[in-house]
Amino acid sequence: MNLSLLFPGKALKGPEADLVKTYLTRAKHYADITLTYLPEPHGKLPLRALDKALLKRPRLVSLDVKGKSYSTESFAKSLEKNASRPTAFIIGASFGLSQDILEASDELLSLSTFTLPHRLALVVLSEQLYRSLSFLSGHPYHHQD
Repeated sequence: MNLSLLFPGKALKGPEADLVKTYLTRAKHYADITLTYLPEPHGKLPLRALDKALLKRPRLVSLDVKGKSYSTESFAKSLEKNASRPTAFIIGASFGLSQDILEASDELLSLSTFTLPHRLALVVLSEQLYRSLSFLSGHPYHHQD
């Protein structure tokens, strides 16, 4: 499985960076995962900002509050279903994603009905990717009732 996380802004520092690094390092046991920092726009992130990141035209999943919400198990199954196609997750900057990115997306994903700062969204997405991938491999990180 080949996954990319596209994040607008400078490289994270401090506790958020530590958490993202921890989860992505763990997740790399199950999938090829890369984190790419994009220039932070002045406003909504435009589609042209993704040109270099999307050269191979992976499945594009945009994080948006209006997107589909998943349980961990259903998110894991979605990853498994699309495992043969490289997938890029794009997180919006402070003003979100432009309409052209949303329209070019194969899927809109909501991490929460709350509006999250994009730095926190990266932490949550990283953890959920690790949780879902470990769930698929039978690792006990994810506890089911």
